[in-house]
Amino acid sequence: MSQNSVSSTFEVFALYAASILIESCILIFMDERETDVGDFTGIALIVFGIGAFLAIYASWYAEPNAEKLPMPAGEDMRWRSVTDAQLSDFVSQNESKAEVQYTEMGKVIDTYFVNLPVVVVVLIICIVLIAYGYILPAILIFNIPLFACILAKFLRVDQPSFKYVKIPLMKDQIDSLEMFIKRNEIDFQLDIQICIQETNVAEKNALPVLEPFIDDDIRVMVSQTQQENTRPLSWLCAMFSFAVNNYKEDKKPYTYFVVVIDKSKMKSSETTFMNGYRELERKIENNFDDLMSELKNETDNYVIVVRKSELAFAPYVTNEVQLERLVYVAKEIFSMESLR
Repeated sequence: MSQNSVSSTFEVFALYAASILIESCILIFMDERETDVGDFTGIALIVFGIGAFLAIYASWYAEPNAEKLPMPAGEDMRWRSVTDAQLSDFVSQNESKAEVQYTEMGKVIDTYFVNLPVVVVVLIICIVLIAYGYILPAILIFNIPLFACILAKFLRVDQPSFKYVKIPLMKDQIDSLEMFIKRNEIDFQLDIQICIQETNVAEKNALPVLEPFIDDDIRVMVSQTQQENTRPLSWLCAMFSFAVNNYKEDKKPYTYFVVVIDKSKMKSSETTFMNGYRELERKIENNFDDLMSELKNETDNYVIVVRKSELAFAPYVTNEVQLERLVYVAKEIFSMESLR
């Protein structure tokens, strides 16, 4: 079950609990001596259980549509390149979905049970039943429009099955990166890539397959256009990567630059490389007091990460100043022969 479905299920529990509380208050204030509150409690629990079960089932049944990209024939890629226009279109579609769409079951429920006339009719029936002393039937009927409204919510198919946060939040960051590179005429070519969720096929011991289903992750690969090789042969990748930080219940964009270097393909010796990295550290420390770099010495690779310093003001967010400085640091790293 998706994260969004789980949160919606808890919402159902809350609404049903509130409904039962309201109905309990009705019984108390009506002071119906002929009504056994114990009987009501049992029936209320049954209604609560049925509602919870059907809500979980509806969450599974709805199978909401998420934004998709076409699967290239014969290609198994976890990341797909997208243009600026495709990214803008994806973000705009994700942020505003004006038309509500339901499954076939959802259409029936929305048409015949979730509307003002039904609510009015149910209230009239409840009032009549209460007037004649039929409290428990009134309570059960009172739940019909509430449950129908909740169930219809689960049967919507126009919403993503989970909330996209990172991709829309990073759209402005990517626009700023492109603007800085163009304005300063830096020899960088950016390749925007969206992550595709990876799923396992049913066959035992089968390799993972990639489906055209977008995950909430995005990166920007960096290469040069005027060099014989767009990036050094020892570099497995050079990219701007993104994360989301939560600060005071608000989501903040966080961008960093990463280079992954294959040790077996390096032209520089280990000593030359380490001297070059220390030189890079000094340049960052002397010129950009709000940035820092770190080196991860893995078994097969070196990983250089340049990000906002933890000692800088508001270390949880990357602003436009730091974005531009990350571009300058990336340019410096590309120019250093010792890091190849």
